[in-house]
Amino acid sequence: HTRRTDMDSFKLIILMTLFLIVNAQGVPRYEDCSRRMPRCNIRDRRCCGCPRLFFDPVELKPRWPSSVIKNGYCRHMPCITAACKGKDALCTSDNDCRATHVCANSKCTRKLSNSFECAEDRFCQSGECVEGVCSECRTTSDCRTDHVCKAPTDESTFKYHKCVPMYKAYGEPCSSGKECKSDKCTNGFCGNCSSHEDCGESKYCMESPGEPSDCKDKLEYGEDCTSNGACSSEICIDSKCVQCAASTDCPEDKICDILLEHQCVEKVRPAGEVCERNELCETGKCVGSVCVECTSDDDCFGEYCAKPEDGEQYKYSQCSMKKSIGEMCKRNQQCNSEKCTNGLCGECFIHEDCGKTEYCAESEVEPNYCEDKVDLDDDCKNDIECSSEICLDGKCVQCRNDSDCDEDRHEFCFQGLYQCREAGEEAESCETDEACKSGKCIGNICVNCATDSDCEGGFCATPGDAGDFTYNQCSLKQSTNEPCTRNQACISGKCQSGRCVECRNDPDCSSGEFCDIRCIPARQNGETCTRYQMCASGLCIGHFCSECDADDKCDGTSLFCLSTQDRDNVLYNRCSEKQSAGTRCRRNEMCTSGKCIGNVCFDCIIDEDCTEDQSFCGDSMNGNPFKTCFSKKDFGKNCSRDQECTSDKCVESLCGNCINDEECEDAMYCEGFGQPDVANDCKVKQQNRENCTRNAECSSNKCAEGLCGNCFNDEECGDMYCDGFGQPDVVNDCKEKHQIGENCIRNAMCTSEKCGIPPGDDLGICGYCAEDRDCEEKGAFCKGLKKRNVVNECAKKIKKGNECERNEQCSGSSSGSGGFCDTLCGDCILNTHCEGDNHCRGSGSFNVTNECKPALKNNKLCQDDTWCASGHCIGHLCKTCGINEHCGEKRVCTSENRCRKPLGLGEHCFRNDQCKSGYCKKGKCKIKKTKKS
Repeated sequence: HTRRTDMDSFKLIILMTLFLIVNAQGVPRYEDCSRRMPRCNIRDRRCCGCPRLFFDPVELKPRWPSSVIKNGYCRHMPCITAACKGKDALCTSDNDCRATHVCANSKCTRKLSNSFECAEDRFCQSGECVEGVCSECRTTSDCRTDHVCKAPTDESTFKYHKCVPMYKAYGEPCSSGKECKSDKCTNGFCGNCSSHEDCGESKYCMESPGEPSDCKDKLEYGEDCTSNGACSSEICIDSKCVQCAASTDCPEDKICDILLEHQCVEKVRPAGEVCERNELCETGKCVGSVCVECTSDDDCFGEYCAKPEDGEQYKYSQCSMKKSIGEMCKRNQQCNSEKCTNGLCGECFIHEDCGKTEYCAESEVEPNYCEDKVDLDDDCKNDIECSSEICLDGKCVQCRNDSDCDEDRHEFCFQGLYQCREAGEEAESCETDEACKSGKCIGNICVNCATDSDCEGGFCATPGDAGDFTYNQCSLKQSTNEPCTRNQACISGKCQSGRCVECRNDPDCSSGEFCDIRCIPARQNGETCTRYQMCASGLCIGHFCSECDADDKCDGTSLFCLSTQDRDNVLYNRCSEKQSAGTRCRRNEMCTSGKCIGNVCFDCIIDEDCTEDQSFCGDSMNGNPFKTCFSKKDFGKNCSRDQECTSDKCVESLCGNCINDEECEDAMYCEGFGQPDVANDCKVKQQNRENCTRNAECSSNKCAEGLCGNCFNDEECGDMYCDGFGQPDVVNDCKEKHQIGENCIRNAMCTSEKCGIPPGDDLGICGYCAEDRDCEEKGAFCKGLKKRNVVNECAKKIKKGNECERNEQCSGSSSGSGGFCDTLCGDCILNTHCEGDNHCRGSGSFNVTNECKPALKNNKLCQDDTWCASGHCIGHLCKTCGINEHCGEKRVCTSENRCRKPLGLGEHCFRNDQCKSGYCKKGKCKIKKTKKS
């Protein structure tokens, strides 16, 4: 071991001595350069490769080789296309270093990003060293047209000269707030505000389409508005400023009249109390100094207005339940049926008031009732009492005459019984012509003809004619060879020996036909025959019409006469094309090459049979195996041996130019190496931004997401980020992190590490927060979250009654819980959000501040269901129910809006769903009877 160490030391001393002799700068010898070695930068010599890192006697350490793009002599200077790589690479000028580095103290050092101290422009990535700091610009001319170069101040977030947007004045067009001096861009113009909070207590932020926003004096009662904050009352309903949304908005001695344009009015009095004017009554009706429920029937929902002056037993006018059938009445409106007859509530005025199976039975002393119509043969007084609507001689009948029966069904009225019966069909028995649909009764049977003239295009077949005819009926005339008894029965008009015929022999037929009972066209090749007269070709061979009987009967040299001896499945002789290579044959005359070997046509046997250059004789496996001539295959074609390729290289079944990377020249790689179904070929290595599939394809030896780049991830870039990381079709490169307000796609791109990306978008903006929890310590929310083109920042939570988008924006409610957003910040959204027995009033309503309030009892004024303890606001009054579904199972809703059990049999009712039986008739609950069949 000691001997080997001494030998290695001796070799190292010899090598260092040679370096000093050749070049004081550490130039390697030519003998150290060889093919397939990495290239290095050599002064005044040809660029070549080095077997290893060569030793630099000046720095006393190995020097990294640098890559060279082109071969050639380096004339008295380092190769200008070289890039000296490595952390401690030596240099004499910036040209020895790659573009991202600068030569400092004879070493390549990474250029500085913005905000770092510098001495010269060349030390900065931006190329601008301003006042000893790397900056983005020196003057405004260094920025794009819509930006200015701004120097840093004590208040600014940046510490170097930076291009910032050129601020615009009020009213100028803009696309974001950072363009405006006010930092407010609304409706595409620079404005003075973006919310009411920007304007103080006595003003609001007015935003009109196509106009810049501005602070205006708050609106008074009755003026048009778009939000609560625009009104001096802080309440905007139906686009109008109002005094109140609920009674809690009014003084204690007043209530909010939502029907009187949401004004605060004096508290109202119930019906029966003394009043001076309508406004003091909760019904709005003051009659005779007393609050009344109604002044007309229209004031009562489903009831009528009972007035003392009409004889009703009430001290004041009030709504009363309508009366049932049989109860006394003075006008129709008092009855459930809306029909008052003979001073009693009845069921009908006219027959049309009853069902289709009923009629209106009138009386002089009793109320009119709907009675069921009677059936056939029952007693009657007039037509309306019968279900058939025909009363004849005191009985309900089906018809009086034929017009009362169904003409489409050929019915007639059978006199005596006055019943409708159908006329007879063909072959049915009859006595008169009228009893038959055809109007013909012969031999007591309905028939459709008496003579041949009755049958259009046919003849009238009788029991004596050929066929199974038992009565007269129209029949089609007979075709050739069908049985007949007379000429009139045949289409041809010829009946001979009991059969219809067309011809007797060949002369009876036209040219090109022959006779076989009928005239038949001569047969074509391939059809069967018994004599030559039957064939159009005049050749009948082996009982088949044929095209030829010898090869010379076929035209040209490319045809031969295919016979039954040439092929098993041939039925008749015909002229056929001679066969190409690979097809079956039985004799040489069948092949175009004249070679039929083993019953297969061949083109060649050996390569010499192929006369064309760059061709060979190979096996063809299409159909029957045979040999034929093929052209040699070009690059990329499938192959099985080298002789098949023009390059004489068949690699992995494809014609190619290389087997691996080592077979290619320096700075090249073998495309397709290790990839199935890809032809191998030498290609120049890819530069940055070019497509790649593996590291060896790139000059940087870094292939990320299919592109050659300079980094794989953010960690490789230090205080910068890897642009393109995780993005398909984007070249990976280390870039300066983005400032607040600049675009981003992930947190690592921002100096704040906060990239706000709206849902559904791929592009966001660097801000001060990315989610609400980033602002929790400040007791705020992340403003701008989920919005496009907005810099996210922590903002003070929104107070109750102001517009909002989500719960997290609202400050705590009066109930002590967190705020809730239902278009406006409020106390609640659901009843469960309220304490105790309080309800969530206003939930689901547009532009209404939800509040936890005590639920109202029945008959109290309400705005919607959420105001009522019952959960049902009917006609602006809290009620127990409005429909049966409000009462649950086995209970119904009465006209007084109360829930009760269904009525039993015999109890008074006015509609079916009040009865347990589901049937209310004549004012009482009954069991509905079904008709017996």
